[in-house]
Amino acid sequence: MSENGMTRTKRILVTGVDVFDFVDKGTGEKVFGRKLNYLEARPQGDKGNGFVSAETSFMNEKAQMVAGVTPGYYDAKIEYVEGKGNKLYGRIVDLRKVAEFKAEL
Repeated sequence: MSENGMTRTKRILVTGVDVFDFVDKGTGEKVFGRKLNYLEARPQGDKGNGFVSAETSFMNEKAQMVAGVTPGYYDAKIEYVEGKGNKLYGRIVDLRKVAEFKAEL
């Protein structure tokens, strides 16, 4: 358990990182971010097989965590915190590169 909730590490395949920015209409503040695109193994017992595609965004200071991320296999530390409706919500709080991935098309 972490200070905020439960944590675990799982292997993901990062397929790319997109950079974005926009102006928050409510505050007028410019927001900078990066969107991490990745694949993770489909959970056991899930219908189907293979991988599930996922994405998560990092805003402002947190975007620096994925600044140097390139396609590859990573161990992602996931922190689970309680969200709306008492459901657990997972967020990536750390990435450690395991191996490079080069797509050959």
